[in-house]
Amino acid sequence: MESLLASLPGSALLAALPGSALLLLWVVIELLFYVRYRAWVRARSAEPHATYRGAADAAEALDILWKPLTSEFPPDMVRNILESWFVGDGAVCYEDVVDLYAWTLHNKRGDGLSRTQRRAADEMVLKLERRLGDSFSAGHGGRTPLAYTFEDLQPYYKPLAWFLFQYWCTCTPVTALVLRPQGFVLRRAGALQYWHRPARDPDGSAPLVFCHGVGGQGPYFILCRTLATSYTGDILLPMFTSSSMVTPPWREPPPCVTPAETVAGLKEMVSRHAPPGGGALWLGHSIGCAWVAALVRAHPNCVAAATFVDPICFGLF
Repeated sequence: MESLLASLPGSALLAALPGSALLLLWVVIELLFYVRYRAWVRARSAEPHATYRGAADAAEALDILWKPLTSEFPPDMVRNILESWFVGDGAVCYEDVVDLYAWTLHNKRGDGLSRTQRRAADEMVLKLERRLGDSFSAGHGGRTPLAYTFEDLQPYYKPLAWFLFQYWCTCTPVTALVLRPQGFVLRRAGALQYWHRPARDPDGSAPLVFCHGVGGQGPYFILCRTLATSYTGDILLPMFTSSSMVTPPWREPPPCVTPAETVAGLKEMVSRHAPPGGGALWLGHSIGCAWVAALVRAHPNCVAAATFVDPICFGLF
C-alpha cells in the first residue's frame, strides 16, 4: 500500500499520515479515480474514429478486401470470410453487406451513404452475388458487422492500484534501469522512440528488432536480456505508446503516433543500423506483429526475415 502511494504526487506528505488515515485516503482516491474513469470512457466513446484516413482507407479496403472477395477468392472462401465479419444470429442479408461496405470504405453506416456512395455499394453487392452465384435476401437479417468504431467502449474497471503497478513495471525510468546495464541506449527515429544495443561484434550482421505486444517492454524484460546476451549484432526495441502503460494513470495519455508515422519511424530506425542495402531480422509478438506486417507490406526491403509469435495481423493485412 505505502509503496503504491509513494508513486503518487505529494508522496512525502502521504508518508507522514498514520496507517488508518492512509487507508481512508486510499479509498477516497479509488472512488475519485472510478468517477474519472467512467467520465473518460464516456468521452472517448463519443469521439469520432480518429484513425480514419478518408480516400486512403477506401482505396485500401477495396484492394485488400472487396477486390479479392469479388474477383479472386473461390465462392466457399468468400462466403466464409463474409460470415466471419458479422456477429449475431440469422442470415447475412443485402443491407447487412451494404453496412459492411459503408463502414470499410467510408466509416459510415449504410443509411448514411450519399447517393453516389450508395450506387457504388449496390454495384459491389451485385458483384459479390455474381461471385457467390446466389442473391442476398432483402433488408437486414439480424446480423451486425464488426464495425467496432461505431460501438461504445465497454468499461471493465480495474482499481488504481492495478494501473500504478502496470505503470511502475513499464515506465521509461524502470525500463532504463533494466536495459541500460545490458548496453541499451534510448534513441529516436522520427516520431518513434526505441532502445538500441550496439553490435558487440560488428561483422555486418542484420540488426534484430523486437516489436512488443500490449504492455510495453515490461513483460519482456527476460526476453530482452536473453536477446542481449545471445545476439552479437545490433538489437532494436521500438516503443509503441499506443499499447504501453507509459503514462501515469492520473494524466491524459499523449496523442497516439499514427500508423504512417510508426512505419516511417521503423524504416528510419532500420536504415540507420542495417548494413547498406540490407534489412533487419524482425520478431513480433501479439499486436507487435501488426507493425511487422505493416512494414513488410510498405518496405519489404527493410525485412531480411520475420517471425510472428501469437500474431493478430493475418486477417488485417
